[in-house]
Amino acid sequence: MENLKLRVFLDTNVLVDVLNGPSRPAYQFSTKIIQAARSGCYEAFITTQSIIDAEFLCKHTPGSEMGFFYKNILMMMDFINVEAIDSFDISEALRNPDGDFEDSAQFSYAAAKLVDIIVTSDRKFINKKRFSGLVFLTPEEFVVKMESAFFRNVPDHSSRNMSPQRIEPFEDNPIPITDEFMPRTEPGMPIL
Repeated sequence: MENLKLRVFLDTNVLVDVLNGPSRPAYQFSTKIIQAARSGCYEAFITTQSIIDAEFLCKHTPGSEMGFFYKNILMMMDFINVEAIDSFDISEALRNPDGDFEDSAQFSYAAAKLVDIIVTSDRKFINKKRFSGLVFLTPEEFVVKMESAFFRNVPDHSSRNMSPQRIEPFEDNPIPITDEFMPRTEPGMPIL
């Protein structure tokens, strides 16, 4: 039986952390999460709604550079699965109202995609945990787990080579951010 790569849903605030820079509390951790997705350490998922919400926040933040936003979202789309929330996810969110419809729709999407972990800084999101089988982690918790032995042996399915690949901690083997993907250093947006 084939083991699949870890499937991780990244909430909107992970994108916002990376695109708005060091003023965001989880910037350092979210940047490592995106770098790990880029290197293929796990299979990442975001929704089109997350991109729309992040763009809205960026557009309404003084000093934001929309060219930076668009360029980096396009680059991330090369290694992150971007999909729409569909009518099933909307129906599930409507059947289970809990005060935050957007979060409910995102959760329904993540559950339908059979993700293993949801990474979010949104405490309301984390406190829901109503979908059985999903693990909710903050960006910091996810990075700590990535850097621990828990994530060290991840099968490499990109070439269908089933031998484990070793993932070193970021401190010893950083994944460089190239000129194509430079996080912002200006003050950031409000925390989602």
